[in-house]
Amino acid sequence: MWNAELTVQINSYSRHHIDFLVQNAQGKSWRGIGIYEHPQANQKKHTWTLLRRLAGLSSLSWLCFGDFNEILSLNEKTRGLDRSVDAVGEFREAVRDCSLIDLGSRGYPFTWSNRQFGPKLIEEKLDSFFCNQEWRTEFF
Repeated sequence: MWNAELTVQINSYSRHHIDFLVQNAQGKSWRGIGIYEHPQANQKKHTWTLLRRLAGLSSLSWLCFGDFNEILSLNEKTRGLDRSVDAVGEFREAVRDCSLIDLGSRGYPFTWSNRQFGPKLIEEKLDSFFCNQEWRTEFF
């Protein structure tokens, strides 16, 4: 997908996001948003607000990816303390509000672990790729 005929323009960025535009030589554009979620639970609402705001700024096809430090469903975590059902619900609501589609993954389902062994091992799927329907139709 990447070649010398693509240009990338940074629209905005912070410690927790980057919003960029990709354009090919023929003028076809799509938008990308990379997220690094606040790891503190009381700060996550700020990322969901930012994601909703960014989603409303453009009608282009777009891809959203990153380390969301949250799971979409309870089966994306093994062992350890249960995730807050409210926190999982807030993430799902933000994804739905932005009309994003989970692109899923292949291979091993977890992207984080506590690096323990046996019954102390905790694993979670914290990294995800999402897109809107237009991006999926064109590229996936």
